[in-house]
Amino acid sequence: MAIGIALCLFAFFTRHTFAQKQQQQQQDKYLTFRESGLAYIHPREHAQYVSPFTTIALRHGEVLLSDGLESKVKVSARDEGQTVLSSDQRTLIYKPATPNKPLPRGERVTVLVKPGIKTVNGTVLPGVKWSFIVSDHHGGYPGARLYAGNDWAPIEPKALMNQPIPLNTHASVLSFDRQGPPPKLPFPPAMADMEEGWYEAPFNHYKTIPDHLPRMRVRGKPKYDQLAPGYFFMSNIIFDTEPFGHVWHPAVMVVDNHGDLVYYDARGEWKNQTRGEAPGIIEISPMGRLLVKENEAITEKDNDLNFVRRHHPEHGYQLNAHDMRMDAKGNRLFTIADPQPINVKGMWEGAPDTAVKIVGAVVQEVDHQNNVVMEFRSWDHFELPWLIKQSAIEFNATSPIWDLIHQNSVDFTDDDSIVISWRGTSSVLKVDRETGDVVWRLGGTQAFNQFKLTQDAAPKGESKMPSFIGQHDASLKGNRLTVFDNAFLDRYVPGCVGGVASFETTFSSRALEYNLDQHSMVAKRIFSYSGPRRADGSLKYRYVSRCHGSFQKTDKGTGVIGWGGMHITGHLPVVEEVSVDGELLLSFDWMSGANSYRARKYGWRNVTPHWRPTLLLIDQVLYYSWNGSTDVAAWRIEAAEGPGKPFTRVTKHKRTRFEHSVALTKTALTPGGRCMVYRAIAMGKDGKQLGASDGVHTAECGDTGGKKGTVRA
Repeated sequence: MAIGIALCLFAFFTRHTFAQKQQQQQQDKYLTFRESGLAYIHPREHAQYVSPFTTIALRHGEVLLSDGLESKVKVSARDEGQTVLSSDQRTLIYKPATPNKPLPRGERVTVLVKPGIKTVNGTVLPGVKWSFIVSDHHGGYPGARLYAGNDWAPIEPKALMNQPIPLNTHASVLSFDRQGPPPKLPFPPAMADMEEGWYEAPFNHYKTIPDHLPRMRVRGKPKYDQLAPGYFFMSNIIFDTEPFGHVWHPAVMVVDNHGDLVYYDARGEWKNQTRGEAPGIIEISPMGRLLVKENEAITEKDNDLNFVRRHHPEHGYQLNAHDMRMDAKGNRLFTIADPQPINVKGMWEGAPDTAVKIVGAVVQEVDHQNNVVMEFRSWDHFELPWLIKQSAIEFNATSPIWDLIHQNSVDFTDDDSIVISWRGTSSVLKVDRETGDVVWRLGGTQAFNQFKLTQDAAPKGESKMPSFIGQHDASLKGNRLTVFDNAFLDRYVPGCVGGVASFETTFSSRALEYNLDQHSMVAKRIFSYSGPRRADGSLKYRYVSRCHGSFQKTDKGTGVIGWGGMHITGHLPVVEEVSVDGELLLSFDWMSGANSYRARKYGWRNVTPHWRPTLLLIDQVLYYSWNGSTDVAAWRIEAAEGPGKPFTRVTKHKRTRFEHSVALTKTALTPGGRCMVYRAIAMGKDGKQLGASDGVHTAECGDTGGKKGTVRA
């Protein structure tokens, strides 16, 4: 009996040991990505044209445990690296031990992820093995150099990065001699009737702003009761600076519903420029912070308008100035242009046997700690010969690059995806953030489009096409897709498309909204706006915007339209706001004829700049403002009978506009030949002081020992 028991125990342990061995062998086996059950890997299996500065990423879907991650990832071309988890602990990232150390260009690299990585739910991940090919392009990754260093430290001294450009009037406030606003330029003859009903914006003749700040006009009286709350964020861009002597003064501008200034950032004077450029990306983060492009990156500024950090793509890519978005967790989306030299022989009839620099489209999602948690690349999803057939941008042998796709926008959706606008294929793509896979494609050729497009009756004078052509600024909230339809693809217009288009249209550009049935794959156009109309329903003007442009739906339901255009086809409004029924509620334009890459409307609160309010004394009149402040409720003007003497209140009044003035001849403390010092105090709603200007003094005070014309109050 004892022998029988022993034999049974031996058989049991033998089977158990064999089962354990089988399980261990199964765990030790390296699976392909498709076999592994993982949701995402980067680079993709068999990917080509991969950046030499790429990191390695994998995601299962569950939160990962940080224990035991060291030495779990091996990369054939790297001796050592470090393994970290993303901010949400769901993505494993492998980075080189030496930052920005590139992989060997042109080589195939193999990744081994050892089995045994565990999730918080107890899942044990299998071993995974895959390979990819590194790009052999040696000049395509300037970001590795541009973005080296600490993103939380200003590239320039903080005082220079944040301080507004000094006014020439600050040098001597007593001898201030303003030349007035820039001369009014004539409109193109085709748009001459747009002269009617316009008046100059409130800030055009202010004294406390730079002489060359863009001046604006307002068409008619805005319908204030129907407008969405918030401010308009814009910049000034123009295609040809010849009318301005090839000199341009770029600026970022924020204005209110009245067309009055809230904030300006004058970017100096650009001489010998054929095109007038300005920052295209101007956004407000979910935390209410200003995001604006500068120094080849996106600068974030806090509510004191101090530098917080810079934002940029990773993997050696340089920021592409078309788009950047941030979500509430601090994750950021970047559009990236990825030029790669590719031999195109045989890709189409008559294709040359030569390398052509073709621009691929890349989108990165980067978490708060600068980990790339998702990278979408056009190279991974579309065969190049097929994609060439879908693009309206034809090959041009004289062009140094072929911008086949021209990716121009990206945005988060509310179902953990992103939407991307590809102008060259006249299409919008939805991509799953979890997997990096394409969910659907809308617009473009019959082969590219996956939706049935329908529409309400086309408004008179508009294209009867339910889809869009050469669009910008796609955004998807719920099942509502908004797009700015340029309805135009250019021929040899650098900076818009950069290639030859196979067709043109003379229809007006328009703001479009679709209701999407993402299950039945039906897209119904439910809103279209092409500009103001006459009583018979026909368009008053033909707004043809060759490039740029934006369309944003506000929480109130109104639509904010940035017409773009760069003045190529005539003078267009810089921004308009329309009702849900297409009624024009507000229209602004730059008097120079410039436009903005985009125009957005956001709430912006509790901004108290770190610089002082501005105060000028000109011909017995005080002029004062505080650039960027959103919370000034009242102003108090004070005077002292000389430097170092106590200040006494001259007057106090409610703030009603950006700049105020007070004539000293109408106050009790007129200079009267005496040495007088004045200062302006900005006050909040609670009556507390928010900021104080430097003091300005009369000529009778002589030299105060400091900057002429001012004393530190």
